[in-house]
Formats: sequence, C-alpha cells, structure tokens
Amino acid sequence: GRTAYVVSYTSRSRHGSLVFRNSVVPVSLPAGRAGHPVGLGTSAGPAVSISLLPGGRALVTDGTGTVSLVSLRTGRHGPAIRGFAPYNSAEPVPVAPDGSAAYLTSFDFGILTPLNLRTGTPGRPVRIGAHPITAALAPGGKTVYVLAARTSGPAVLVPVSLSGNGTSGGRAGPPISLGPGAAAV
Repeated sequence: GRTAYVVSYTSRSRHGSLVFRNSVVPVSLPAGRAGHPVGLGTSAGPAVSISLLPGGRALVTDGTGTVSLVSLRTGRHGPAIRGFAPYNSAEPVPVAPDGSAAYLTSFDFGILTPLNLRTGTPGRPVRIGAHPITAALAPGGKTVYVLAARTSGPAVLVPVSLSGNGTSGGRAGPPISLGPGAAAV
C-alpha cells in the first residue's frame, strides 16, 4: 500500500501512576509525511503492536491485556476489549485470513488466547507449556505456530490446532525443539 500505520503513545503521571494516551498514526509513504493520529483513549499501558485486518481495520494491543479495533478509513474505534493476559510482544498479532479471529500470546502466563473479532469475545486460552515470544498463523488458518522460550534449554515451536471456527480455543501439540537464538516465526 501507499500508507503505513504506526502505533504511538504519550505518557504522564497521574496520582502516582503512569497513564498512556495511545494512537494510530497514518504515514503517507509517497509524501513522506505523518497524518493526523487516531486517538484510542487512555490506558494503563503503551500501545505495543498493530495488525492490519481486512476491510480497512486494524487491531492494536497495549501490553496490559487490552485490544482496540480501529477503522483506518474513518478513524473511529470501538470500545476497548479487556480481560486478556498481558500481550508482551511488539510483533503483529496473527489474524485469520477472513478477519474473524486474532490470536494473542502472553509470555508471563504461557498461553495463546483466540479472540473472536466479530463479537469481541475471547475464547478458551490454550496452555503452551513455555513462554510465548511470537506466533504465526499457518496459511490454511487451522494451526497457529507459537515460538516460545523455556526457562532452561532451547526455544521451542509449539503447533496449536485450532478448534471449530478458530475462535473457541484449541490444543497444543508436542513442542519442536530449536537451537539457541530463535527469535521469529
């Protein structure tokens, strides 16, 4: 495309706690110029990732377990979806090809949680058995591969077979042991 989208935040202290104001900034690549930010409101954490969705939408995570859906065409956003284990990665969140589901990982809790993007409802978390670093959805849309770190030993790649339509949960398969230094999938 001719436009890039960047997540941005500013922070300030309020009553002894940091408060973040997150936004999505469109950048015109031909003009080399940033456009007007789309404000996402305040949050307890900074915006950390953006994933583009079909239909001119984006999914933004803030690292505290909050997800926002944004229309890149109109600049409007829906209510924040809360209640996830903290999403700790600056990597884009894997999204189903039809835009119906996203798959969020939590390093601290060792889980992958599907999110139904049509209803805003999280599915049943899948225990990975290690600490997820990043994830990718296989082309067929039925398996998410989670790159995860162990407290000792090499990183692993864990295949997660998705249940039903991919929004209700799934089952983690046996981990595939990798060499040292694995960083992306």
